[in-house]
Amino acid sequence: MKKLTLLFLSLTFTMLTISCSDDDETVLVREVSQEELDAVLKALEDAENDQNGGDDMGTVLKCTNGQAPLVVEQDGLIIVEAESANIDNTGWALRNSISDFTGDGYLVWEGSNSFGTPGLGLLTYKIKINTPGTYRFVWKSRITIGTNATEHNDSWLRFPDADDFFGRKGMSTVFPRGSGKTPTPVGAGSDNWFKIYMNTAEAWDWASNTSDFDAHPIFVRFDTAKTYTMEISGRSNGHGIDKFTLFTTTSGQDDSLPISEVTCE
Repeated sequence: MKKLTLLFLSLTFTMLTISCSDDDETVLVREVSQEELDAVLKALEDAENDQNGGDDMGTVLKCTNGQAPLVVEQDGLIIVEAESANIDNTGWALRNSISDFTGDGYLVWEGSNSFGTPGLGLLTYKIKINTPGTYRFVWKSRITIGTNATEHNDSWLRFPDADDFFGRKGMSTVFPRGSGKTPTPVGAGSDNWFKIYMNTAEAWDWASNTSDFDAHPIFVRFDTAKTYTMEISGRSNGHGIDKFTLFTTTSGQDDSLPISEVTCE
């Protein structure tokens, strides 16, 4: 016997299952329990999360009105959703059309290319360090335009009040142009800004390097327990940033880890 099942949700949140057969006029009505209703609502919520491509870790706090997110380091680890920053009138846009992001989406630089002049479309984050030391910096980013692994693949990064900010590969260390330290990386830069790039097409990648054709991972040194400033600015149109991490020992390059405590300053 062929069955047609309809779900009806009343204004009092009572759900009924109505079964009708096509060869008789019997109609059976059964009231669904609260447990069954909760299961249906949970399934709908999970389906929406899957469709949006995000995680199940709740809505990300977004700072507005010129405020900067204040991120609290704990046990030598910081994990931050990029979209927590105030992006009003910056040229950065919150997008969610490419899957496998976490949080509410990811930021894409949709302003003009700024290959030689850092500071355009400034995003500011405040980092509260409780455990002084040298931290590795990595962001999860993606090329959102085309499939060329060397285009639309970089943004500017600066820690203006950190005790040191450098790229290191083995025994080789490079410092930002304008810092007064040498050597400096191959490629553009000024006023303590590093060009930070990745070279993976058609996929998100935890990769942050400086110095063209001689990739140096990024490190930041904080000597005192206090609040520091971190800045990102737009460089290549179409570069997308999902989140970033700073860590001393335990890597934060894991989408299953919870984000750090964030307030707005």
